[in-house]
Order: sequence, then C-alpha cells, then structure tokens
Amino acid sequence: MIDVSIIIVNYNVKQFLLQALDSVYKSQGVSFEVFVVDNNSTDQSMESVKELFPSVQRIENKTNLGFGRANNQALAKAKGKYTLFLNPDTVIEENTLFTCFQAMESNECRGALGVRMVDGQGKFLPESKRGLPTLWSSLCKFAGLYKIAPTSSWLNGYYAGHLPEHENNTVDVLTGAFFFGRRELIQKIGGFDEDFFMYGEDVDLSHRVQLEGKDLHYLGGTTIIHYKGESTKKRSFNYAFSFFDAMGIFAEKHTFHRWPRIIKRLMRSLFQGVALLFYMIKVTKRILPALAELLMVYGSFFSVSTLYARYLKPEIGQFPNEFLLEFLPAYSMVYFLSLLLSGAYAKHHSLRSFLAGSGIALIAITFIYGLLPETLRFSRGSILAGWGVAGLLGLAIRSMLYLRRHRQEKARTQKALFVGRPTTFKTFQDASVHGKSAIQINLSDILGIEDLAQIHGASKIILCAESIPSRTMIESIGFVGGRIPCYIYRKESDSLVGNFHRNRSRMELEEPVDLNLNLIRYRAYKQLTDILISSCILLLGCTTIPLLSHEGRKKITWAFAVIWGKKTWVGYHKPHSIGLPIVKEAWTTCALLEGKTGENVTKEQIITSNFLYAKNYHPLDDIRALISKK
Repeated sequence: MIDVSIIIVNYNVKQFLLQALDSVYKSQGVSFEVFVVDNNSTDQSMESVKELFPSVQRIENKTNLGFGRANNQALAKAKGKYTLFLNPDTVIEENTLFTCFQAMESNECRGALGVRMVDGQGKFLPESKRGLPTLWSSLCKFAGLYKIAPTSSWLNGYYAGHLPEHENNTVDVLTGAFFFGRRELIQKIGGFDEDFFMYGEDVDLSHRVQLEGKDLHYLGGTTIIHYKGESTKKRSFNYAFSFFDAMGIFAEKHTFHRWPRIIKRLMRSLFQGVALLFYMIKVTKRILPALAELLMVYGSFFSVSTLYARYLKPEIGQFPNEFLLEFLPAYSMVYFLSLLLSGAYAKHHSLRSFLAGSGIALIAITFIYGLLPETLRFSRGSILAGWGVAGLLGLAIRSMLYLRRHRQEKARTQKALFVGRPTTFKTFQDASVHGKSAIQINLSDILGIEDLAQIHGASKIILCAESIPSRTMIESIGFVGGRIPCYIYRKESDSLVGNFHRNRSRMELEEPVDLNLNLIRYRAYKQLTDILISSCILLLGCTTIPLLSHEGRKKITWAFAVIWGKKTWVGYHKPHSIGLPIVKEAWTTCALLEGKTGENVTKEQIITSNFLYAKNYHPLDDIRALISKK
C-alpha cells in the first residue's frame, strides 16, 4: 500500500511548482504518489512537469475550479494511507514525509497534522498554527493588532500566539499549504467544501476533522519553506473580500447553523462589510501622498494669489471668493489630474513623468483660462506664479526622494554568492546577466555563508537545489534570517525562486523591468488611441454602411465595443507571457520581431514580441499594426 498521496494544486507558478516537486522526490523513508492538478495555467506548467517529472499524475482543468474543488479531484483518485495537501510554492525536507508518517502512526487519535513553516528568507509564518476564526480574531489579524501582543491568546487568537512555534501542540486549525491527514477520514467527510473558492477551506476542513473526534497536531520541530503569497495576491480587494467572505461562510455553516436564515445572511454581510472597510483603509493610505500634493498645489495657488494681490497689485486689494474658492480649486484639480495621467504617482515614477505632467497642466490651465469670458479672467500672472511655485515644490520633494533612492540602489552590489558544484556554477554564469561577478563556494562552507557573503560584499545568496539537500537549504535560509536575500537555483529549469524574485527564470538577478503599459499615462494613451481610431472608423463607416462588406460591418461593431471599453484594437500574440500588463481582447496583434512572419515565427519570438510591445509601447505602434494588417 502507498504510504502518502501528495496533492498539489497549481495555477501559473511554474518555477515554484518544479522546485516543490524536486524537494518532494528527494523524500526518504516512505512510498508516495504525486498528483498535480492544474487550474488552467497559461505558463506551460504541465508541459514542464511532464518532461521533468513523468511519474506525476496530472489533472488538467479547462477552467480555474478553485483550490478546494481541484484538491477534491485528486483526492478521489488517491490510494495512499495518508494524504498531503501541499502548496506549489513550498520546499520540504528529505525526512518531512517520514516524520509526519511516524507522528500519525504513533497516535490513532490524530486526524491530521501540520508543520512549522518559514518564508523564503527564513521568517516564521504564524499561520502554521491557528485558532478557530471569530469576528474579533479576524479583525485583530487584518488590523495588525496581533503584532502588539504576539503571544496573547486574546489579541493573537487567530494565529494561536500563546503556543510556542518550536513545540509540538494540539491546535484548532491547520493551513492548507501543508495538510497531512488520514485519507479515509478526509474522504469520509467529503474533502474540502467547494463553497469556498480561495480562502477558508482549510479552516472548514480542520473543524470537520475535529467534529469526527480527531485531534489536529502541530509539529514545531519540522520545518518547510512556504513562499507565502506567490500563488495568490494578498493586497487586493479580492483578497480582503474573499478572506472575510470565507470567514462569513464558516460562521454561517458552523457557528450560526441553527439560527434563522436571515440572521446567518446578516452575519455574512457583516463580514463582507468589514472586508470593504479594511480595503478602503488601505486605499486611503495609498492615496494620502497624492491628496497631500493636491492640497499643496491649492495652497500654492492660494498663497501666491493672496500675496500677488496684496503686494504686486495693491489696487486689486483682494481677489473675490469666487476666484479663491472655486476657480483655484478647479485649477488645482486640473494640475493634479495632469500629474496622475502622466504617471507621476505610479510605483516606478520618474522626474520626467512629473515634468511632463506639470507641462500638460500648464497647457490645460492656459487653455481653460482662454475659454473663460473676460469677466472671469481674474489674473493670469497669479495663476502662472502659483503653477510655478507648485511645480518647484513638487520637483524639490521628488528630487530628494529620487536622490535617496538612488543612493540606496548605488549602495547595493549585484555580486552573488553561489553555493554549489563548479559544473552547475558554470551553467549559472552563462545563464545569469550577473554570473560573471558571482562567487562560487563549496557545500562544506555553507554554515558560514552569511560571513562569506559579507567578506566578499555579496548582496545575494544562491543555493543550488541539485547540490544541496533540501534540509540543509532550509536550515541555511533560517540561519541567514532574511538579512541577505536567499534564492534557490534549479539547473534543469534554469530558474531562480525566492521571496524577492518570484517565479522568474533566465533573468534571475536583473532588476525589475519597467513596462510602459504598466504606467498610467501609457494606458491612458492606449485608451485614447483606441477611442480616436474607433471614432474615425465610425465617422467613415456610418456614412457608407450599405456599401460595406461583412468585414467592414464587423469593424464598426468592434469600434462600438472599443468605445464601450470592452475591447481594444491591438493586443498580444498568443500565447502571451505571464506577468505582462493585461490587454483586452484585440482586433489584431502587435508587430512581430523585425523580419519575422507568422509562418516561421517561434514561440520564443512571439513571447519576445509581446514583451517589447508592453515595454516600449507607443500609440504609433497600434496605428502601424492596424495599417499593416491585411
């Protein structure tokens, strides 16, 4: 009989999945089978699994069925005495499965168990052990109140903070990232509840195991890596809503299951309302700098106008309230919107974006001023002076921030310390843009890697998966403790995984690439270009509808859809790379690499063409693509 059936659900985390499978197949002491359920990934995950791990039993879904339902698909086919639900962004030790197997065999009262988890930099993940969620504990978790007293059962009940992380204990909830349970028991209770799509399934499953009279056990002495947050994005409204909605489903199902239906619905709505509240708080924090600048712009206009009227034009005396309280706020808003559209508030903004936005604001304000009747044109000089002061203040603040960031980036070196065999190191040097500056050390020196990194001035530590046992890698990352970024390198897939570079291959140590289509102003340019093209087509086409071919009438329909915001004119070739900015369904595709045609183009060239389109986007690219389409 097979000892353990391992089930992994994958969605567009190819390199993490391969690393997880690599660590699984290093396991010793138990027999196991592996299932990988793919939820319609587009990063060729399953092709790589088929090539590198042919013994894996693959289930390929045509749509994203969610975490619980996908796990249940494999659970129905599992034959092991125990089942391990494992996240794709994990690395386990060679003896992890054997340790869990022995722990379950030693006590029949245990229904399932979990282990101590750390992230990619060795930091303990508190969700390794949890208590049953209540509205209060969920609020403390989301608001960060549990950090005030991390060992308190009152403020940190969600993460069972009163239980030491390194000790074995009975807990209320195990994480779905590593859930090792008795297969027959889990099949008996129906596996995961498919009403939960992304969060809360593990809480529900843990509770139902306990209702069967079994305990949940936490092994504090066994550690795995879990690159938290790689499979899902946890800063969006979708995460907040899904989390609190899942908690609401759990409360409706277990806590208030005997209450009237209207009460249960009210409680679920309460959880959803809390999700909205926390998301609004996060959004407010993110837009505070922009709102502060809006107030600064208005303050510049107001102060300059007041001083202008008092000292430069004393005959004016004071501008009317209509000008100070209506026109100046309107000009300030025009200035603010110009900066917004130019990308001055984007994550990777530049001084050029700010200067462009300020120039656009000047043109827009001058244009609006010129359209006003003579009686409402108060003072061109004060407006121009206010614009100048606002621009100088904004430029000064951004220049200081830019210089600070530049000094920090300059202080960082790109040298890497590589731990592995010389043959693998040679491959790494050839594949990495910073391979020539990397330093190779032997496995025997791994216990002193942090000291060696400091001696050689290395800013990164690369651990070779083929050369180093998984247990040693996990312990080494724990020793470093996040003080120096650590990555795991796989020669077979030429990939590097870690909390700082996520699911990236080939371009391991490069800094993040700025893509034009990630910038607000370029997305605005593309949308404006779409609208202008659609307007031209509608103006020309609507006058000659009876003469139009089927293709022409289809183009008019498409133009309406573009103006409505449902489609676009130019987009990516298929298949496009994961990680590129989202582009709506397109009429035609972007230009291929120079000299390439649709007949002889390779998949790599298509991916490169899509990348260059997103990186160097300009409205003229769309116009050229439409003109060149036959």
